[in-house]
Amino acid sequence: MEAVNDLVTIQALSSFWNKTQFTIGIDDTPGTSNHDRTQEISSELYRNLVEEAVNRWNRVLHRQDIQTSFPNASQINFDILDHADGTEDIHVTWWEQNEMNGLTLITPLNDLVANYAIILIAKHKQGSIWHNSDQIHSIVAHELGHVLGLGHVTRWGHNPFTNDLMITGTGNQPDPLRRISNLDLRLINMRFGARTESDRRNFTSPISIPSSEWQNLE
Repeated sequence: MEAVNDLVTIQALSSFWNKTQFTIGIDDTPGTSNHDRTQEISSELYRNLVEEAVNRWNRVLHRQDIQTSFPNASQINFDILDHADGTEDIHVTWWEQNEMNGLTLITPLNDLVANYAIILIAKHKQGSIWHNSDQIHSIVAHELGHVLGLGHVTRWGHNPFTNDLMITGTGNQPDPLRRISNLDLRLINMRFGARTESDRRNFTSPISIPSSEWQNLE
């Protein structure tokens, strides 16, 4: 039996989706001089960082081996709209500064099903972290994990260290080296496979795997 400190554990959030095809609208916010205190982040760079985070998810979800191992998860796709027009499923926008790096807000259709999501990304963390491009990209990818129902990795093994995308509260957070893992996909696959009200109400989390089985899928 694996020792507790040799398990990687992830929580699930409460909302499910009745869809697998998601549209994303990006708020074209003007640039700010707060970007790592020296470099101005333009609206174009901001949009590019969000797009690359979205593409990270699409690249993993659409791989052939993922279709075989995680068939429910592989049906998910993110499509970025040219403009945020209010019709999108997920709206990405800025906080000027906040004590958190990012936040995902889910608008429910009912007590089980999500209807709309807003992702808020902090340009810089209040009083401490000034986010650079790599960190902003990492925050967006992490928040998209929340949209898909992933909570945080609450415990992880240290040999090897598992730099899961959904890790939070580390000294380097938001760590740009965080990666989408087989643990993340396992939970997403389970959640998108729960399609009936009974399955969703009886869904249990967290789930765990031995740290030796944790894999970076990127």
